[in-house]
Amino acid sequence: MSQEKYRQYSNEPEQCDYNVAISGNGTSVPTKLFGRGITVGRTGVGVITLTFGDFPGVFLDGGGAFSFQAISPATPAQLAGFSVVGQAPSANLLTYTFNIFNGSLVAADIQTGQILNMSLPFKASQSSL
Repeated sequence: MSQEKYRQYSNEPEQCDYNVAISGNGTSVPTKLFGRGITVGRTGVGVITLTFGDFPGVFLDGGGAFSFQAISPATPAQLAGFSVVGQAPSANLLTYTFNIFNGSLVAADIQTGQILNMSLPFKASQSSL
């Protein structure tokens, strides 16, 4: 049985969401759990890059949903106060960089047992931005 697909409605025409989840590996590159066509990188403490294989569209700044999840051995208390701050996209619009901060507002890597779920909105064209 195949999964049914439903059309997304938005006040932005041609909007498409890219869903990505990464699992922490401490100071190593996080493991991508899902996110077809996207390569995950780490360039420093708490600095995560997402590189798209194909042009995803124009990122709708201010959009996007980020949520942290804890699985054993991590606990919800270890995720308290974590936040994500985006940087400007690369010149070719294929790479997006995000900074992760812990509850003390210090750059932090996601650790084993911590998962970052992301839903990133893009617009297929630049018309009417």
